[in-house]
Amino acid sequence: MKKTALVLMALALFGLFLAAHDRDYDVQEKEEISKTFKVADASQAAEVIVDNVWGSVRVEGTSGRDVILTAQKTILAESPEKLQKAKEEVKLDITEKGNTLDIYVDGPFRCRDSEGRGIHVHKDLGYIVRYDFALKVPFRTKLVISTVNEGNIEVKNVEGDFEVENVNGEVRISEIAGSGKAHTVNGEVRVTFKRAPAVREETKGKVVIKSDRFFGVRAGKGGPEIKMDTLNGDILIKKRTV
Repeated sequence: MKKTALVLMALALFGLFLAAHDRDYDVQEKEEISKTFKVADASQAAEVIVDNVWGSVRVEGTSGRDVILTAQKTILAESPEKLQKAKEEVKLDITEKGNTLDIYVDGPFRCRDSEGRGIHVHKDLGYIVRYDFALKVPFRTKLVISTVNEGNIEVKNVEGDFEVENVNGEVRISEIAGSGKAHTVNGEVRVTFKRAPAVREETKGKVVIKSDRFFGVRAGKGGPEIKMDTLNGDILIKKRTV
């Protein structure tokens, strides 16, 4: 997605976020969802995809072979009728295929475009459905994680490639040993590596940092390519002293 389109989407979503909080949602319903998924081939890295809209995502690597999901679902609605409509319209789709687990929050706020899954914010639905995800995954897991409003993304202790995107919230990644992309529009990006990830041939030893204006650097003798992107927030690069 081009940066101008991304900024416009972020502004629209933030406007919807403010409008939602100016309203009185007197009807609430909460639910906890817990599931365990077996990795089909434990000799290969797992892949976990989480595509959220409202809410946070926390992922932690463990020595286990399963993916353990806990989700706190909260529906906020302006009336019992709107709450029932939210339950009918918003679904949590979970797909397993091989070593890939795909967790997708679907609803009338979704649209499909040339870039794949999209979000449109042209209509106030009279409700908000929030999912706060917490996942425990095997250490060797590739991650594709995204959320939009009212939530941060936290990733800890994972040894796989990652693609992490937020719009109105922070991205915090710690104790990782993979390469990839961390991106937010309104919030901070913090990434801490427990060791330098392996260099790939195609990166040619680059470390690339992307902000409002593109900026690229080579750190020391080079290393894998790391992309970090934010419009409103800080990107800090520090040498680990331990």
